[in-house]
Amino acid sequence: MDRFIPTVQDLRHQGRQRTMGDDNVQPNLGELLLDYVREVSNQVVKRCPAKTEANYKIGLKDIRVRNLLENFESLDLNGVDDKNIVPFFYMACVIGRKDVVEKFLRSGQDPDLVVHKSIDPPLHLAVIHNRREVAEILLKYGADPQVKNINGLLPLQVICKDAREDCYEWAKMLFVLGNAKYQPLQVHNRTIMGNTPLHHALIHKKQNLAELLLLNDANPNYINRDEDTSLHIVCKLPTDNYDLANMLFERSDKKYQPLHINAQNEFGQTPLHCALVKGHMRLAGLLLRNGSDPNLANRWGSTPLHTICMRNNDDDELARMLFELSDVKYHPLKIDTQNNKGQTPLHLALLNENQRVTELLLRAGADPNIVNEDRCHPLHIICKTFWYVDMIELFFKISEEANQSRVVKVDARDKFGDTPLHLALRDCQSRYAASLLKIGADPNLTNAEGSTPLHIICENPKIKTSFGKLFFEINDANHQTVEVDTKDKKGNTPLHLAIRGGNKEYTELLLRKGADPNLADAEGLTPLLIICDKQYDGGLARTLFDVSDDRGQTVQINVVDKNGRTPLQLAVENLLPDVVDAILDHGADLSNYVFPTNHFIERFNPRKNKSCKFKLELACGLVAVIENFENKGYQFYRIEALAVMKCFADYGLFEKSSDLQKWYGNRRFAKWARVTKILPKMEESLRNNNLAQEAEKNQTKRTPSLSVYDLFPLAPKEAKKLLAYRDGSEFAGTWDFSGTSRPTRQDFQDACVANVCEKLSRGFFRTWALDCFWELIHYRLPIECCHMIIDAFTNEDLYNICLATEIQIPKEDKKEEETN
Repeated sequence: MDRFIPTVQDLRHQGRQRTMGDDNVQPNLGELLLDYVREVSNQVVKRCPAKTEANYKIGLKDIRVRNLLENFESLDLNGVDDKNIVPFFYMACVIGRKDVVEKFLRSGQDPDLVVHKSIDPPLHLAVIHNRREVAEILLKYGADPQVKNINGLLPLQVICKDAREDCYEWAKMLFVLGNAKYQPLQVHNRTIMGNTPLHHALIHKKQNLAELLLLNDANPNYINRDEDTSLHIVCKLPTDNYDLANMLFERSDKKYQPLHINAQNEFGQTPLHCALVKGHMRLAGLLLRNGSDPNLANRWGSTPLHTICMRNNDDDELARMLFELSDVKYHPLKIDTQNNKGQTPLHLALLNENQRVTELLLRAGADPNIVNEDRCHPLHIICKTFWYVDMIELFFKISEEANQSRVVKVDARDKFGDTPLHLALRDCQSRYAASLLKIGADPNLTNAEGSTPLHIICENPKIKTSFGKLFFEINDANHQTVEVDTKDKKGNTPLHLAIRGGNKEYTELLLRKGADPNLADAEGLTPLLIICDKQYDGGLARTLFDVSDDRGQTVQINVVDKNGRTPLQLAVENLLPDVVDAILDHGADLSNYVFPTNHFIERFNPRKNKSCKFKLELACGLVAVIENFENKGYQFYRIEALAVMKCFADYGLFEKSSDLQKWYGNRRFAKWARVTKILPKMEESLRNNNLAQEAEKNQTKRTPSLSVYDLFPLAPKEAKKLLAYRDGSEFAGTWDFSGTSRPTRQDFQDACVANVCEKLSRGFFRTWALDCFWELIHYRLPIECCHMIIDAFTNEDLYNICLATEIQIPKEDKKEEETN
């Protein structure tokens, strides 16, 4: 646009050219300027039909435009055509040249001239650019203060919405000058959000502006799109604007009195609700003193008292004020009103851990036994919430002091049948559970699942055994018998759950308290069957037998599950040597027992289980179980022994003859093997005299300092003296292969597993291979020579010898030969 803006000298030169030859005609600078403006405007409009105010602002800042307007003193603008666009009039309004604007207006320029539908009128331009003197001139010359801008706003709305510093002076000018011609000035026009000028004045906390609007008939009860009145808006402000609200009460015209103090917005919130949500204590007090109803409920059924209790800052002063200032008209304050979820203020105070508010409600007479939609009593909520104080005792104490005739229902049940004691135990609130028991909670009540509190204790691994003991002690002191054999809907007793969770301490505690060790669940499983069907014992079997023996109870060892399996069969199938040993010690019948063969392959799939720890557990478990059977006089058949050997072959547990030399001379392996101990956890354990005596009694020398590097070259007999079968899983779980690459790590694992398995199972393979080897050579060498020969073989060689013997002997003769 710069190239279209001429200087005054250019305009005068053009005028001289036009009047050349006519000496009586003098060039008129005003007409020349108008011609120029028309020309430029037409070009601009053609280039950009959707001309906006922003386009004009760019040109208005040009210094040459300002210089041009400086020379307007002698302009004659009487020849203005209404059909032409005159942008310099707009420019003068924007840059604040009141003298130029006045010249335009004096010449007959329309103060409400609309150049384009996308451009604001002159008065709005003056308001937007804060040109108050220009706006004053426009108003004096008849500018309409009711004309809307392109956004549909009146000048008064723009002033109140922008919240400028001198908004009061602006609004006052509009009322004084605008009312002179356009009585009365509109004060209730709404924005797209439904806000009136008064709403905006209050939003920006412009008290003098709001007061001016009220004096000019602004209605404080008009609502916006959210159905908020002026009082709602003040109460929603982040700060406690007591003075602003007080002014509303004082200045509201009698026409609108009384203020709709209990008006409810689209959410049903009254101004009192809004003030309490923000915690405005002075403002809430003002509302209450002016008649606000403290019992009105919002859309969710919450009263102002609910609102206070939902705050998580334990503001008892706010609640106390509500009690004190509630108008006599609305007394007594409804303290037990329930919202749409059935919650009373007491429920909400407890949910938000508002201790002081809770005490205030209870002392004011709140009912401690009302239930919500989930049938939860306040006591249920306490037991599900973390408190820094023993809220149970405090709750009962205050309830009793406030109303001695009202008894708190300590055994009330929610919709799931849970009592407060159930919930306290489920959330590991041992302190609350103890308090409930001391007060008299029933320890034998069942919930919808048939679970008693004792079921929950035994099922929850986070509840320590010390509380279990305290549980029985408190009930004993109350002369309350705990039913330890109650079954839930799945047929589980607390003992079943303790054993399933592997909790040896609770298992012992329950047995000593009289739990029946032979009860079966819905699937027919007794505690012993559950132990035998686990893949880890943890000493549960010994505990079950020892405590039962102490109490004179007999554990049934020949019961069967729904598949017809006895505890011994399950223990063998799961390779639990300690459990097998315990069952055999208690008289398990081996006369008709058939050792599982193919079942090992089915249960321990070699394709799915390849971990180092699993392989060691498998190898050690197999050999240990066989040893237990042999110690009890069980005679294995060769086919059973071959099935065990086949497991070693399938899992790759045989050590190759070259492995020892290969890895023992490997520098990286040697470095790792020297620092890796076989039984590092036993160092502290051996300091215990009882464990040391037990190790000496078993004649098994367990040496924690034994390294993998030291173990490798040891002969099987020497290794057997240092290791026990059951230690396989222990030292497998402690090996650290960090710092080695993945291929190297796998090689280390395979080598270590094979070496340990080779040594621990050597006796088993050697025993069976000796007879087979003697048969293969047709007994031509003394047995002593056979001993010497097979000592040089690996376990894999010994397995092949047994296989060769199996092939040579006809199948129909095998069993008869082994029997003889």
